[in-house]
Amino acid sequence: MKQNIIYNSIEKVSLRPDRVVFYNETWKYDTINECILKRVNNSVGGNQLKRFHNFEISLNARRELSNKIAWLYSMARKKKVKTISGKEIFNFKMNFITVTLPSSQVHCTSEITSSAFNQFLTELRKSYNLVNYVWRLEFQKNGNVHYHIATDVYIDYYILLKVWNRCINKLGYVDRYQEKMKSLTLPDYVKLCGNYGEKNFKEISERYASNVSKGWKIPPSVDVKSCTSGKKISMYIAKYFGKGDKSGTKCNALDTEENSFSLRLWFCSRSLSKLKTISEYVSNCYYDFKVMLGPLECVKKFYHDYCTVFYFQITELPRLIQEELRLIFDLHAEMMNYTPG
Repeated sequence: MKQNIIYNSIEKVSLRPDRVVFYNETWKYDTINECILKRVNNSVGGNQLKRFHNFEISLNARRELSNKIAWLYSMARKKKVKTISGKEIFNFKMNFITVTLPSSQVHCTSEITSSAFNQFLTELRKSYNLVNYVWRLEFQKNGNVHYHIATDVYIDYYILLKVWNRCINKLGYVDRYQEKMKSLTLPDYVKLCGNYGEKNFKEISERYASNVSKGWKIPPSVDVKSCTSGKKISMYIAKYFGKGDKSGTKCNALDTEENSFSLRLWFCSRSLSKLKTISEYVSNCYYDFKVMLGPLECVKKFYHDYCTVFYFQITELPRLIQEELRLIFDLHAEMMNYTPG
């Protein structure tokens, strides 16, 4: 007997801290048996062999990275922090930290990650309240690995520098930097710094004298950017977390599939992994997001064949709408047992 198949679509909405998406979820029905056969837009499950990432982060992974950082920023509490040097930062919400190798990479990336970077994170979690964070692994043009970390807790630059340099010197990277730099004359150092074109001779000379007096034991292997606004976070995501890998160095020459098969290219804390996109059927929603956000000029709207996407920065929305969205996000975070920094 020929089956009579019909399709039924139900409009859904998915919400995250920087966008709302409207789409149809389609179901396939067998009217003879009067039961649901399957959801059409679901992929068929099954055991699949894990493939080597080949040091390329996928488009879906970049989207998930962006999603996690959006949640991290949205849930972070504004605070005033004070640096070791006494400088005050108002409305601090997030740190974007980059840690690098001060000398040429001589170990495969998986060994550096397991021996140095994992210890670095462990110490920050244990001693400096690093709870909510996202990190990503990348390579510089010279082939050296470096790591970007986004977190909602303030950790001073000098603390990060001290801990990271100690971790990487387990593999000798500070010692090799010291050996390389201690033979430099001032003209050599000026020439080395001149490639960046950002410091004048007096500043470079003072920095050279300081490094000589310290025996070149403190390489500048850490960079920290604090974030206080939605526009800044968008810039940092695009610069450090959202870009693809095809335009730059793919990996270090020491990296192979054999020693890098299980190497993570990015990761987020367990706390942050619980915060996912909020999805609900439109008919069950208390708010009509099309009516709420559609007329606003600050909301960017994109209409596709299978979905409609509204992008927004929550701080640019009218105050009442901000409060309503923050209430939704706070309730979701509370249900997921998420504690903001």
